[in-house]
Amino acid sequence: MIYFAYGSNLHLEQMLRRCPDAEPLTQAILHGYRLTYRRGVATVEKADKKDRVYGALYRISKRDLKALDRYEGYPNLYYRDTVQVEARGMGKIHAMTYKMHKHFEVSPPRAGYYEIIQEGYRNWGLPTDSLEMSLEN
Repeated sequence: MIYFAYGSNLHLEQMLRRCPDAEPLTQAILHGYRLTYRRGVATVEKADKKDRVYGALYRISKRDLKALDRYEGYPNLYYRDTVQVEARGMGKIHAMTYKMHKHFEVSPPRAGYYEIIQEGYRNWGLPTDSLEMSLEN
């Protein structure tokens, strides 16, 4: 299964510790969405066509999926969805990602959480200016 990560799971060390079978693949962009925060953690929400969320793709095993489900609070906090992303070197592909249920309140990221995402952006060589803009969402 191909998984699109956009938040704390971009942090390579943390992700590979949580999901030991995961294979980091490439950078990816989710068009028509924006990165925002609910309950202090990241989620993606449909937005204007010009908006985008930068992230990365991993190939994950069933064991990894179970670990991610636990970490993401699936199905109560986050639900799984399939999105089409533009993957560097791979073109447009479908990937599974997690989205937070919208009934949770919008709030700024928790202390230390944003820094984990920043490190993930650096791990993958993603443009951090888009991450900084997410704080306005």
